[in-house]
Amino acid sequence: MLTLSKPTDAWHGVRGRVTSHVVQDEQNLPGSDFYLCGNRLMIKDIEAQLAQYQVPKHQIFKEMYF
Repeated sequence: MLTLSKPTDAWHGVRGRVTSHVVQDEQNLPGSDFYLCGNRLMIKDIEAQLAQYQVPKHQIFKEMYF
């Protein structure tokens, strides 16, 4: 799910923090792969949430940019 926390007015997709949407919106958390791109705190936060739903670590891919 592509989510922008600071979108322009032209953006018509999901708005807000990705951590607020992933766990609520994904129907099959343990059966999904996740690509997390962003700051370390966001990635740690969403990883902790995914761990609560038994998402295996090998299904979580990360790219930290600050």
